[in-house]
Amino acid sequence: MTAIQPQTSTGAAADAPADARRLRWATTFFALAVLFHNGDHARRGADSVSDDLFWVGLAGILVEVGLVVLVFMRHRWAPSAAASLGFGLAFAYVMVHALPERGWLSDPLLESGAETVSRVAATLLILAALGVGATGTAVIRRRGGLAAAIVPDGPPESLAHTLTNPVVAAMVAGNAVVVTTSLVGYL
Repeated sequence: MTAIQPQTSTGAAADAPADARRLRWATTFFALAVLFHNGDHARRGADSVSDDLFWVGLAGILVEVGLVVLVFMRHRWAPSAAASLGFGLAFAYVMVHALPERGWLSDPLLESGAETVSRVAATLLILAALGVGATGTAVIRRRGGLAAAIVPDGPPESLAHTLTNPVVAAMVAGNAVVVTTSLVGYL
């Protein structure tokens, strides 16, 4: 009996830089959507959401920032993180913003009463998270599965170098402002 080998497309290793580029582009769109959405929340004020959603949202910002940092570090787990967190965050965003009001973890922005800017922000956020998830999944599949996907595209960037990337720096700084503004408004 022979072991089943993962099927890889020809040139999968050669496609690694292209995969990394695609993942960075999807993550850039995600970062911009997160900043737009979180900025809209700050504009609306901390009191526009329930306490439970406020604190879960702040924890979610850490996950969002962490995902962007992993991808731009070219960390070996970036495709897996993009696939799992992208789809997981998209699910959470739909639960919070697309379903009708239910009293807990609910901020229905896709209902008719929400402002247009908030609807656009929520829609872009959901689409961007789905895009990151789909791109991460495509990279994993192109590389021949999960075990093959954790092979880095090259040497990872240091955290210090990654934080100087304009997308990462904007994500960190923008969300630091949102968190600070939100906490001041909450307290």
